Amino acid sequence: MNTTSWHNLSKTAQDDALEWHAKLSVGDLSDVEYEAFSSWIADSIENATAYSLVESADNKISAVVADDTESLDRLLPGKASSDSQSPTNDNMLTRRRAIAASIAGLAFVSIAVFANRQFTPDVEQFALAAASDEFRTANLSDGSIVNLAPGAELTVEFNGNRRRITSLTGVAFFDVASNAKRPFIIEIDKTIVTVVGTEFEIAAFEDRHTVSVAEGVVSVRRNDAAQPMETRLAVGEQIEFSTTEKNSLISNTSPESIGAWRAGYFEFTDADAQTITTTLNRFYGKRVFIIDPQNPPTFSFSGVLTLSDSAGTAQRLGQLTAVELSLNDEAYLLSAK
Repeated sequence: MNTTSWHNLSKTAQDDALEWHAKLSVGDLSDVEYEAFSSWIADSIENATAYSLVESADNKISAVVADDTESLDRLLPGKASSDSQSPTNDNMLTRRRAIAASIAGLAFVSIAVFANRQFTPDVEQFALAAASDEFRTANLSDGSIVNLAPGAELTVEFNGNRRRITSLTGVAFFDVASNAKRPFIIEIDKTIVTVVGTEFEIAAFEDRHTVSVAEGVVSVRRNDAAQPMETRLAVGEQIEFSTTEKNSLISNTSPESIGAWRAGYFEFTDADAQTITTTLNRFYGKRVFIIDPQNPPTFSFSGVLTLSDSAGTAQRLGQLTAVELSLNDEAYLLSAK
């Protein structure tokens, strides 16, 4: 884990971490507030480290407050016998609760002091998500970088021995910081991807999982009794699993094309409607665009198509090409104008 001490962090990161921890401890955050927190913690390694130190210190203090009842009793002069049922004993119990509540309140104030002792969090856990019409870049505390396509979500769990992504939906590109002693593991249903330091893309959708390698080597294992498999992928190789059928396919692709969506657009050269719909459907993980078999468009498009959610992309496609789009059962039908 990151061993940065509290006093090496900026005051802004310290104050923000304390404030966010206070809000999350109270609970009942709105969706907007939770998204703001996710953006803040993913914005820099310093923010992630600051919050981890605060959370670790608070856990240690909370354990003391919750368990050390003998210390509370010592704070109460003239402690009554536990067998006594007198009003004095009731008052003592009330006083003990009041002191416990006061200590709990002061515990949070003490977090900054405890954090300065260079606590190293045992486990670092948080979730990241990209809005349906936005791209997102997250800097993890180990130095790795994750790019999320619109609508993608993942959960991070780091400890001193390994780095894990315990869930992923949608498309994400990983630039993993090299650390042979702490492998980077992505777990998606029954598929396990293990790397030490490399660049690769994972598309995790309901019907399929695809792993594509842009740099380095990636180990892929399928823990499925009906479809067990283990292989290593090199640069320019990708593997696709069907989640509904017992098959997988390894193929080659241009390393430069892997994660090309991170720029926020796809660039096409003399692309017909079939090429564009295939590219977009793979990106969104389902048949969002369908060619009208009765009136197929015959355009050829060269240029840049900016990406967002499917509705925004469909609107821009209609503006840039000679195509008529109509929404039909959550899919856009492409017809010739």
